[in-house]
Amino acid sequence: LRAIIAVLFPIQVPVHEIGRQLVLRRRSYDLDRRFKALEERWKTSPPAITARTRTLKELLPELDQRIALDRTCSKHIPLALIHRDGPVLPLKLPFLATSLISAEDFRSADRHNLVIIDFNGYVGVLKNFRKRRSEFVNELEIAISLQDANCSVPDVLHVDFEALHIVYSYVHGTQIRDAVFGPGAMTGYPRSRLDFLSRRRRDRVQIKTARQKVASIVDVSKIAGGLIAIHRAGYTLEDIKYGNIIIDHNTGLPVFIDFERASYVKKLPTSLSTYMRDRDAK
Repeated sequence: LRAIIAVLFPIQVPVHEIGRQLVLRRRSYDLDRRFKALEERWKTSPPAITARTRTLKELLPELDQRIALDRTCSKHIPLALIHRDGPVLPLKLPFLATSLISAEDFRSADRHNLVIIDFNGYVGVLKNFRKRRSEFVNELEIAISLQDANCSVPDVLHVDFEALHIVYSYVHGTQIRDAVFGPGAMTGYPRSRLDFLSRRRRDRVQIKTARQKVASIVDVSKIAGGLIAIHRAGYTLEDIKYGNIIIDHNTGLPVFIDFERASYVKKLPTSLSTYMRDRDAK
């Protein structure tokens, strides 16, 4: 097998990395059956709302009073838009985000729209998958499973199976990226200098810079503990970055977000699942 792989892939690629790519590809298989199973599961036994979900009255009582009448017309009331790099553009004031951006500088995410909303009195984040059915199914499967396993992830408050929307509980906290580099920052280096670097080189610069700072700002053992719990539940996230971990102001614990690339690894061969977990940790 190794000889065949060496012929087919003259560039030296670890065998486990090839296995990982095959696992990732399987995420787009059997979508119709998985989609229907999720619909049925949501109708019969939606996950319970936990203490992680905060009400607008808790966080912003003044704004809660102002929009109370609007709830009679709509259960989704937009409060703010989330920029692709994390800062927030408020649609209603006052707002509670630590990192704000102006309308002129706002850019939506390339693959998904993110809107902070009032959902029947709860503060939620509506994630619009823009008709990307495969990513919607994969993320919803894993988000519900991790919530059921009591991992440190947002609650799933609502699912629209026609529009392919998921509403998560809003995590009132600070992204590790903002804590390390400052609000809305992409890296510790000036943008003009990074313009001349390739994307892969830029990623390496970000990781190296952040590792030098993150230990002095965040309790890394809590992040490790949250990730271990996710791995024990049988999943790898495949997209761990400083913008996808939020430190909850209420509990001080890290909350992991963004699961459309995550994978179920519990039934894989031990060596492959270990490789994928180790890759997550790195």
